[in-house]
Amino acid sequence: MPAVRAALSFLQVCDDYRLSTQTAWTAVHYFDRYMSARGNTPIDRDEAELISLTCVFLAAKYHFQHILHFLGRRLLGPYLAVRARGVLAEAS
Repeated sequence: MPAVRAALSFLQVCDDYRLSTQTAWTAVHYFDRYMSARGNTPIDRDEAELISLTCVFLAAKYHFQHILHFLGRRLLGPYLAVRARGVLAEAS
């Protein structure tokens, strides 16, 4: 069931930013590959959110080169920067 909720959250984020469902499923694939490579290391909610948004950003870059500038600078860029600062501050 958590996998279904995770997939739905990717679809919701992509819908909010008007990205295609193909982008959402590519992001899910990236997230799944990252988590598989990570192994059984536990992950907290903030880190999972940062990783998932990064996967959406990379999937959008892969599928939509022409809107990368808009997404990177206006929407996801500042949000990812704030999330990264929070995760990095907790790690140190």
